[in-house]
Amino acid sequence: MCSPGEHPCGQPPKITVHSEKTDEHYEGCLIHHETGHLDGLVYTARMNIGVVQISVEEYRALAFA
Repeated sequence: MCSPGEHPCGQPPKITVHSEKTDEHYEGCLIHHETGHLDGLVYTARMNIGVVQISVEEYRALAFA
């Protein structure tokens, strides 16, 4: 068991963000998204009930619609 602030591997928690966008809101969303993966969450776990999942190709096509 770890004490508060202690990491199981002996390393302190650290995140480095590299992004072409400089928008702080975007970076916050990116960090939130990635840390969700550390908790075992994927995007579909956050989807509202009843929302239909679409393929990546369909999603990308929406950007050009």
